[in-house]
Amino acid sequence: MHPVPPSRPQPWQQPRTHADVDSNSKTTREADFNFRFGTRRVAARGKVCGHHPNVVFLRVLPSTLGRLSDCLSRFLPATWKDRFEARWPEWFLPDRIILKREKPGWKEEFDNEVGMYKLLAPLGGHVVPKLYGQIEYPSTDKVKRRALIISDIGGIPLGEPEVGSLPLGRVEEMLNDAFRAVADAGVDHCDAKLDNIHVVDDRIMLIDFDTSEPVTEDVDPEYCAYTAVNHVLRQYISQILQEAPTNPAHVTGYTSGTGRDWATRYPPITGTRLSVHTRNVLGTDGKEATVAGWEAMVPRFSDDQLRLNTLAQRPNRRPYRLGTGSDMALWFHTEVSNVVLAAWNGTPAVLQTSEAKAWTEQPCMEIADVTYSPVGGDRPPLVIGEYAHKYKCPQIFCFDGETLLLQFRANIPDQIQREDCRVDCWVIPRENAAGGCTLRQSLHNLLVQGFRRCQGYAAAPNLSVDRYTPQYREFFSGRPVFAHDNGALRYEHPQNGPIWR
Repeated sequence: MHPVPPSRPQPWQQPRTHADVDSNSKTTREADFNFRFGTRRVAARGKVCGHHPNVVFLRVLPSTLGRLSDCLSRFLPATWKDRFEARWPEWFLPDRIILKREKPGWKEEFDNEVGMYKLLAPLGGHVVPKLYGQIEYPSTDKVKRRALIISDIGGIPLGEPEVGSLPLGRVEEMLNDAFRAVADAGVDHCDAKLDNIHVVDDRIMLIDFDTSEPVTEDVDPEYCAYTAVNHVLRQYISQILQEAPTNPAHVTGYTSGTGRDWATRYPPITGTRLSVHTRNVLGTDGKEATVAGWEAMVPRFSDDQLRLNTLAQRPNRRPYRLGTGSDMALWFHTEVSNVVLAAWNGTPAVLQTSEAKAWTEQPCMEIADVTYSPVGGDRPPLVIGEYAHKYKCPQIFCFDGETLLLQFRANIPDQIQREDCRVDCWVIPRENAAGGCTLRQSLHNLLVQGFRRCQGYAAAPNLSVDRYTPQYREFFSGRPVFAHDNGALRYEHPQNGPIWR
């Protein structure tokens, strides 16, 4: 039993105006389009999509004959209307249509999409766009190409944050309905990307069938739908874990000191030993975006994808006020940490604790505000919010409107406090432009690095790999370091090359 939908329309239920189309992308200015479709001269106005230049969103301009046709069609019996529309589709166009132009060199794909839409005709307007016909695209170049006229389904792509208020179970149910209907019609979508899946009212609709394939007799349509839904859910979940928070936050601009005298006992981190791994570039929406390089961390392994495929939910919609340190902590834990920890619920299970004492043998008077540690017993922390030296944890972060991620490249814990200890740094803004690194992605990557460090030090002592035993393991990463015949110390195994165990 599904929850009763709210009386206020959700974002995907709002009627879409033309200005809403690809509002975050570079689009051309609105232009007039005139073309002949069957017995009708169609006048329209619209824009070329910035992400897909072969797609044009159009608003059909009213005409006297068009109004007359629309008026007469209302009085026709349903069976007669269907016959007339099949014979003269040009007189039954909706107010908003899409021209999907044949791409250069994509003749076979264009023909294939026409064939797929014929198979999907009974689903047109309900599960997939409705195909009205094919024209010669009105072009400014010398090459005349074909174009499909299809209905503009509106809605919101599944990858957009506005979809976040839908329960994950409901998303899975709608995906099953859509992909099963398409498979039963004899089509395997084959391009199940999030931007090809739109939430429209209370259902999901699918677009883009130029690379689709017919379902062969030896393939079960239910299996086709099952694999497609799983593929989409993995993308959807992975995106949630890496996307930027979207709830509104008002920043007051108040400032305060740290009030922590212990910080003065440590040498300042100077530019000579600091490596900054973030930089500003032009984002996909034309705005300045902060991107991050993660080459200072251990490379990714197959279990990382397992964590990214874990079910996750977006936070509830709500506003924030960021004026004090407690406000910042609340926002970070709700919008960033809670979402990321969904990926750390079993491989391994990680516990976030507040004001937990250090696990070290020596007594420690300082208490960290936040600690991320494996569940069970006294375990070394993966990541902490402060006191890197006292807690013997080289992966550390703080949040004061921006996330400052630090990694002390120490070979032993005491090296963290030394002036010559090199430090990796990532500064990620709370609000970043499209294409930039997000806070959730950053925290997840820092947890991965902390996990690899703990994995490395949990290995059996004097473990040999093809008769070679590591000289030592880096404290900050857990990576084994081997001595080669010439006396050099390297990550690479003397015989097998790069290795990490």
